[in-house]
Amino acid sequence: MKRIFTLLTVLLTVLGMNARPVFAASNTD
Repeated sequence: MKRIFTLLTVLLTVLGMNARPVFAASNTD
């Protein structure tokens, strides 16, 4: 269970980091 939780946390972190540039690009558009 701990492993799954860690994977989810990492996934959310990566998605959050990737979402920032996307939102920035949308704002410049």
